[in-house]
Amino acid sequence: MTNRAGLMIALNFLALVCVGWFSTALYLGNESFAAFVFGETEEFFLSLPLTPLVVMLIIAVVSYFLLKKFSGRKVSFKATLLPPEFSEQDEREKEITARACRNAYVSLTYAVPAVIIILAFEPVFNRLIPASALWILLLIPIVQFSSYYFTIRKYAG
Repeated sequence: MTNRAGLMIALNFLALVCVGWFSTALYLGNESFAAFVFGETEEFFLSLPLTPLVVMLIIAVVSYFLLKKFSGRKVSFKATLLPPEFSEQDEREKEITARACRNAYVSLTYAVPAVIIILAFEPVFNRLIPASALWILLLIPIVQFSSYYFTIRKYAG
């Protein structure tokens, strides 16, 4: 259970990085569009990288096949929409998953206020990292994935 959950969490983390990458490019493109709309510039050019979208598509296909392999049966469309790291094949795994979900939920009570405080410094960070607010917001699911995974590792050992 631990290796499977770790692999799926790693794929989720990689997908989040791709979302941040693509969203940053989209954010910068929208800044250019806003400058064009409000007459600050006379031309508008938008360039979006396809690499993060391709990587996310590959991650989706790999996740589907891993889910199919780990479950050992035909995978329904509904099953692909659920987080793939849920593994509840017996009572012990159900208990571990319940604890991990609880801890991931509790981690939000710390992550959200921390992210709000960090966002207060966004004007400073934005000079260093373009679209830093997007990356700061991605800290929330990263904290959740980490909390979930470390709980799984602790109890599934």
